[in-house]
Amino acid sequence: MKRGVFGWSSVYRKDASLSVLLVVQSFVTFVAIPLGASMGGSPWMLDLGMLAFAAVCAVTLTERLGVRVLLVVAIAALAFAPGLSTNDGAAAVHPVAAIVAFGFDVIVTGLVARLTFSSGPVTVHRIRGAVLVYLNVAVLFGIVYDLLYIVYPGSLHYSAGDAISPVAGVRLSDLSYFSLTTISTAGFGDIVPVHPVARGIANLESLFGQLFPAIVLSRLVSLNLVHSAAADASRREAGGEATEPLAASRSASMARRRRCPASSRSTSVRRRRSQSSGTPASRA
Repeated sequence: MKRGVFGWSSVYRKDASLSVLLVVQSFVTFVAIPLGASMGGSPWMLDLGMLAFAAVCAVTLTERLGVRVLLVVAIAALAFAPGLSTNDGAAAVHPVAAIVAFGFDVIVTGLVARLTFSSGPVTVHRIRGAVLVYLNVAVLFGIVYDLLYIVYPGSLHYSAGDAISPVAGVRLSDLSYFSLTTISTAGFGDIVPVHPVARGIANLESLFGQLFPAIVLSRLVSLNLVHSAAADASRREAGGEATEPLAASRSASMARRRRCPASSRSTSVRRRRSQSSGTPASRA
């Protein structure tokens, strides 16, 4: 079996990485982004979480050096480059950061989906990978809402009539929250899309949120059935190979009997006469 980083097998390393990535993505989505907004848009926890996310992706999800370098460079640019950092309040450069983040999440989501839904046994790590795809898609829609808000200010606002905060970190928290409530069809209604494009994107996200669980369930069940059938066939083949020597021995014995039928009948007659007279039969 092929060995990878830290001596783990490549297959196990990739499967286990899905669980690790789900933990990191959950921290970024449910802890780092809301806390960053509560601290006035400070992005340091978000930057650390995304750097950890990119590092795990680069080490485990792909063997291609080019993809690994692209993932690390994208996150490093988002976190540290002055012109791209989300901590920069300038609206003129923030779309570049959003586009880079969108490209990064598209690549990661594709790698995770390919690993999760590829042929093989359905493990608990792959089930967690499906949840990770779901969260990643919510993040992607959140980035789209952010870009839309920059292009069309006021395209989304609070139901009370207040505008979304112009601070990048706070706006990211608000739109991530809106994306999660939309994809899960919770729809609390405190943030509403008012621009036609925003409404269309929200409808698309809610439709995805409805269809994704059913599609994932059917795909994972079919993968498990195919893997079980293949395992049963392998066991049957192994059992057939084990019984072949005994079957060959029996066939050889029957062939010898067919070649010497007279000798077999005379031996049986002598045995019957010996049993009736009470004397042992002489050997032929």
